[in-house]
Amino acid sequence: FVGASFSVSSFLTMRVNETLSGSSSAVAINIIGDDLDVLDIQANNIVRMLHQIHGATDVRIEAPPGVPELAIRLRPADLERWGLRSADVLRSIHTAWQGETVGQIYERSAAFNVMVRLDDASRNDVASVGFLPLHTVHGNYVPLRAVADIYETNGRYQVSHLGAQRTQTVTANVTGRSAQSFVQDART
Repeated sequence: FVGASFSVSSFLTMRVNETLSGSSSAVAINIIGDDLDVLDIQANNIVRMLHQIHGATDVRIEAPPGVPELAIRLRPADLERWGLRSADVLRSIHTAWQGETVGQIYERSAAFNVMVRLDDASRNDVASVGFLPLHTVHGNYVPLRAVADIYETNGRYQVSHLGAQRTQTVTANVTGRSAQSFVQDART
């Protein structure tokens, strides 16, 4: 899986590490500041440094930047031209991705919700997203691409905080030596 990293440890080891450092890894380094871009640069520098220390395994950034994201930016002038309200368009987009319950099916004594949402193939294709039909007040259908810019970008799925300040955390496990000696080498 691109962008995924995995770490395996026993339940007891994970709980002890999490209690001590706030992370399930043996070593956690918190970088605190206001500028997320600076925090990311410093976190990447620390990752490179930790990889050079004997015994470092599973080195990773807890909340890496650059998670793929689909951006849909509405164009107010085009919305007005077609007589669409941004709230209605955003509701249609939300329904397309998250789904909306439109009814129920009853089978004996059980009720099952019927949900409507965009099919997976269309949800994963930027070009197809632009064809999402929007119903205007005049009874016409307008494709989403006529009122919005749609493109792939990078975003964040998580921004951690510690003491009301933004934090980026680098974690690592240690093999073949003690965590204490590893931390001493990392501090040096």
